[in-house]
Amino acid sequence: MKIPAPLLALGLAGSLGAWLGCEHPLMLWIYPALFLIFTVSGWRLGGMTGTVSVWLAGAVGFMFYADARTHYFSPNHLTLTMSEPRMVEFKIRALEDAALTVNARGAGRLEFLAEALESRDEGAPVSVSGRLRVVVREPGALRVEYGEELRAAGYAQPITPPTEPGEFDARGYYRARGVFHEFAVDPALTVKLGNGGGNYLQYLAFQLRRSMREALRAGLENSPETTALMAGMLFGDKGAVPEDIKEKFRVTGTQHIFAVSGLHVATVLAVLMVTLELAGVVRWRWAWLLLPALLVFCLATGMRPSAFRALVMIALVTGGWLLLRPANVFNLLGAAALALLAWEPRQILDTGFQLSFCVVFGMALGGGWLYQIFYEKLKPDPWIPRRLLSPLRVTADKSCRVICAAAATSVTAWLASLPVLIWNFHMVSPVTPLANMVIVPFAGLVVTVAALSVTLGWLWHWFSLLLNQVNWLALKVMVFAAGFFAQLPGSHFYVGVSGVPRDTARFTFFAQRELAPALLQYNGGNWLIGSGAEALWRCQINPYRKGLGINSFDAVILPRAGAQAMGAAVSVSGEVAVRTWVEGGYAGRAPGQRQFLDQLRAGKQFWRRDDVFALGDTLTVSVLAPAESQRFDNQGDAGLVLRFAGPEGALLYAGNISKKAEAELLMSGQNLRADCLVQGQNARQNLSREWLLAVRPKWLVRPARGYSADISLTREFWQTAWELGIEVLRMEECGALTVELSPKGCQLRPFHQPPGMTGGTD
Repeated sequence: MKIPAPLLALGLAGSLGAWLGCEHPLMLWIYPALFLIFTVSGWRLGGMTGTVSVWLAGAVGFMFYADARTHYFSPNHLTLTMSEPRMVEFKIRALEDAALTVNARGAGRLEFLAEALESRDEGAPVSVSGRLRVVVREPGALRVEYGEELRAAGYAQPITPPTEPGEFDARGYYRARGVFHEFAVDPALTVKLGNGGGNYLQYLAFQLRRSMREALRAGLENSPETTALMAGMLFGDKGAVPEDIKEKFRVTGTQHIFAVSGLHVATVLAVLMVTLELAGVVRWRWAWLLLPALLVFCLATGMRPSAFRALVMIALVTGGWLLLRPANVFNLLGAAALALLAWEPRQILDTGFQLSFCVVFGMALGGGWLYQIFYEKLKPDPWIPRRLLSPLRVTADKSCRVICAAAATSVTAWLASLPVLIWNFHMVSPVTPLANMVIVPFAGLVVTVAALSVTLGWLWHWFSLLLNQVNWLALKVMVFAAGFFAQLPGSHFYVGVSGVPRDTARFTFFAQRELAPALLQYNGGNWLIGSGAEALWRCQINPYRKGLGINSFDAVILPRAGAQAMGAAVSVSGEVAVRTWVEGGYAGRAPGQRQFLDQLRAGKQFWRRDDVFALGDTLTVSVLAPAESQRFDNQGDAGLVLRFAGPEGALLYAGNISKKAEAELLMSGQNLRADCLVQGQNARQNLSREWLLAVRPKWLVRPARGYSADISLTREFWQTAWELGIEVLRMEECGALTVELSPKGCQLRPFHQPPGMTGGTD
C-alpha cells in the first residue's frame, strides 16, 4: 500500500517519540532493544505492518535522542554540579541582548540568557557548561549585548517548579529552551570582559536588529506605546507592550502577531515575489534570490524559534522547487518537523512549536474544502460565460474569492489550534476567525511597511519618517479592532475541570500578607473571598480561575475594605462577571476604594451579624461580625468574620481581628467551633487562650506575615496549641492550601508540604 505522505507519518512518530523522551523517559537499555525489534520487524514483515514498524522505530530513535538531550549531561554541566542554591561567581557569555523592563515604581530589571563558562566558589575557577537565566535588578547603566563575556557574582539556583496554584511554570518554559538554572546578579559585582564572539550569524542577527530598531524609532520618539507594539510584532519583544493591550490581543486569539512567525515570513516572501515579478526576473531563478533575502530578514528579527521554523519550511519548499520536485505540503510539514526536532528535540514542549504545526496542518487539510463551501453560494452562475459578466460583477467575484479564502484560512487555523489553546491556556475565543480576518491584513501591512522603512531609510532618512507614520496609523487601527472584538459579548470564555464533588465545598487559600484570599467552589457555584493584592490576582488567582474554567462569580466577598483585602477588586470587576458584591459596610480610608464601593449599586449586599445564608443543600455561611452598631478601634476589626458550616465540619474565616474583637465575639454567645481557623496577624496581638478554647480548631492557618515577627505566637500560645492538638500552618512556609468540607469531615492539603508538617488528614 502506497502512503501518500510518508514523511508526515514519520514526523508525527518522531514528534511523539520526542515528547515521550522528554516527559516519560525509559531505562537506556530499553531503547536499543525496541529499535532493533521494530527495525527487524519492518524489514521482515513488509507491507503496512512493516511500514508501521518503521514509524515506531523512528519514534524510539527520537525518544532516545530527546531523553539523552534532556536528562543526560556532561560531567561539568550545571545540572550535575549545582543542585542546591548558593552564592557563586560565574564567567558567562550572553546568548542574546538583555531586555530592560521598568515597573510602575520605576525599578529597572535586566533579563537575558547566558552560557556559563567558569564558576568560582572558593579557590581556582572551574570550567562548567550549561545555560543560565540571568536577572539583574537595579542594573543602573549596565547593558549587555549578545556575545559579551562578563564575570558576575550573585545567587544561583535551579529553576523551581510552581508551588502555588495558577503560578507560571517557569521551569517547564525554560526547560524547553535547555535552561535549568537562574542567576540573580549583583550589578556592583559585575565586570565586562569584552566580546567573546559566539555564533557569527547570531551576532550579525542582533547587529541588524539594533539597526532596524533605530530606523523604526524615527519620528515615533514621543509615542512609546507604538514603538513597543512595533518591536513586539517585528522582534517578538512583548515586555514593553502595556498589559491591557496584550490582554486585548490575547482574548481575541490574535496574540500570534507578536511572534515572528510564518505570517511575517510569508508577508516578506510575497513582497519579494511581487518585486521579482515586476523586475522581470525568470522564475526558475527566484529560489536563489528569495532564500538569502528571507535569511537576512529572519536574522534581522533575531532568528526567533518561530522565525527559524518558518524559514526551514520555506527552505524545503524552495529546495523542492530547485530540484524540480513536486511539493506535497504534508510531506514538507513532516520533513520540517524532523529537521527541527533533530536540531533541538525539546522544542516539542514549546507551545509555539505545537501551534505552528497544528495550524499549518489544519489549513492544508481543510482550507481548500472550506473555501469551496464558502464560495459555492457566492460565485457567478457557471452557465453564464465570464465575458458576459459586467465589470462590477467581475470585481465583486474577485473580492468574494479573497474574502472566502481569508475566511477559510482563519476558520481552519482556529479549529486546528483550538486543542492546543484549550490544553495550555484553557481558553476558547469564538471571535478569533473574524478578528484575524480584520487584524492580520493590518499586521501584514505593518511588516511590509517596516521592511520598506528599514531598507529605504538607508538611502534617505525621510523615507523612514514617512513610512513609520503609516505604521503608527495601522497599529492604532489594530489596537482599536482588538479592543472592539474583545468587548463583544461571548468573545471568549474559559473551560476546565474543577474536580470538586457536588457534596464537597473546596476552599483554595492563596498566600498573602495579613489576609488570605480564597476561592470557594461548591455545587457548581464559585465565590471569591477577598480579591487580594493586584499582583496576587494577576499572577495566581486569575490564572487559576481560568484553568478551572470559571467565567463568573456568584459573589465576591470583600472581608475588609483595605488595600490588602480589595486591592484588585477593580481588576476583578473588569475581567469577570460578578453577580453579587458583598461587604461589611465599613470602607477603608483610600478615596479610590470608597469611590469603587459606592459605584457597586446593583447586586450589592451588606452582611451583618446574625445573617445566615445557604450556599447550597449542605453548606451555610453565618456572619459573626461586624454588628450593626459596633464601634472599631482599627480597620482589621471592622472586617467580616464568617463561619462556613458543612455537613461534617466547619471553617472559621476571621480575617486579622485583634484580641479585643475576639473577646467581643466570645461575649456574643455565637457558635465559634470550627475544624479550621484562618486568621492573620494583628498589630495589637490576637489568638488569646479563651479564643482558641472556644474555637478548638484542628488547624490554624496563619497568612504570610512578610518580614515582621508574628507577635501572637507566644510561649503561651504554643502551650495552648499543644494542649488542644492544634497544627499551625504558616503560609510563608507551606504556600497556598486547600480546605474541603465534605460528608467525610474537614480535610486540609497544602500545595507545598514543608518539612515536619503532617497536615492533609481529616
